[in-house]
Amino acid sequence: MKKQKSKKNVNEKANKRTATVGAQATEIMKWTATPFREEPKKGAIFGVSCLVFLALLYVLYREIIWVVLAVGVLTVTYSSYIFPSHYRLTTAGVEVKSLLQKTVRAWPQYTGMRKHRDGVFLVYGIGSKSKLGHFLYFADRQPEEVLAVIGRFITMNEAGEREE
Repeated sequence: MKKQKSKKNVNEKANKRTATVGAQATEIMKWTATPFREEPKKGAIFGVSCLVFLALLYVLYREIIWVVLAVGVLTVTYSSYIFPSHYRLTTAGVEVKSLLQKTVRAWPQYTGMRKHRDGVFLVYGIGSKSKLGHFLYFADRQPEEVLAVIGRFITMNEAGEREE
């Protein structure tokens, strides 16, 4: 009973903390990215591979229901790649809105970041090598501009871990 109660209290505190991030923060930067449209080569490869997979699924099972189910699973899985994602950087944290979810995290919750050619991965798991996080696509934004804002709140050492 105590474990359930303490877990509930932790979740309530986390929800209250993230709820206040968007409410009392000053917006620094916001943008929208649709990677499927912005990188036509990758989008074409993605589309063709999905069609090949769906055709193979139909050939193997000869049932359209499996194809419909697979289309639903692929759409949900890759929704942040196919549909627009809206990013908002504030003084309190990061807000990411996509078709199926809205996530708000405070800056202190991030433990590191990894720079990539087309975006930045903000880590919020334990340690800088965690696989939990948000990938923010740069889209039409200059990478230096986005990284400068993030760098104000997450300072990294040479090992790629957050400095306190």
